[in-house]
Amino acid sequence: MNDLAVPLLQNRALTSTGQTLLRGINTRLSLADTDLDLPARLRMVQAVSDRFSGTPAPVPSTLRAACERRFADSNEWVRRRYFPQLVQLFGVAPDADRGVTTAPTVDDALDAFADYWQSERRAHLHDRT
Repeated sequence: MNDLAVPLLQNRALTSTGQTLLRGINTRLSLADTDLDLPARLRMVQAVSDRFSGTPAPVPSTLRAACERRFADSNEWVRRRYFPQLVQLFGVAPDADRGVTTAPTVDDALDAFADYWQSERRAHLHDRT
């Protein structure tokens, strides 16, 4: 296991605000809109990624606890089925509260992105006629 090569990270983490912006853009703008080419969306995503890269948002404590419970349940099933002689498969993850906060101006930014998307769509449809 000492010769294991770990690749460098290829994608950048987004801040909580960046994640919220991209989630909102995807919610407000239809991914199924085939009339509009994707370059406008890709430019918006790149702009958010450039501006809001950094420390990722922490996982909310309730979601983290739920994931850890499912992980523990899954490990216990594997232990009982395949390794009944073991007391446990892995150690327990440390407990920490990781709340997520959202900036109050995110909705305004999302509305601006949606307006931009619609103007790009109108321009694209106008160019095709």
